[in-house]
Amino acid sequence: MEPPTDSTPEIRERRIVQRLVRQYGLIAEEVATVYPEPVTRTATGEVQAVRYQELIPMVVKLQRLPREVAELRTHGQLPRLTVS
Repeated sequence: MEPPTDSTPEIRERRIVQRLVRQYGLIAEEVATVYPEPVTRTATGEVQAVRYQELIPMVVKLQRLPREVAELRTHGQLPRLTVS
């Protein structure tokens, strides 16, 4: 059996599916300016990539934040801010 090439139906179908799936990413240079720890650099110090696995705890915390704020407000430990 020959390995699939770009012209085989399976490969074409896989490429179509990949185009339909929404993907998200971060620009490593921008991340480095606000949170340098999860950014990898080359030997010369150039920004290379984001280590996404290091962002998971931050995302989990951000997901919990609205609930924690609501609990603090419920117990009177956080004043309500009004915009005038």
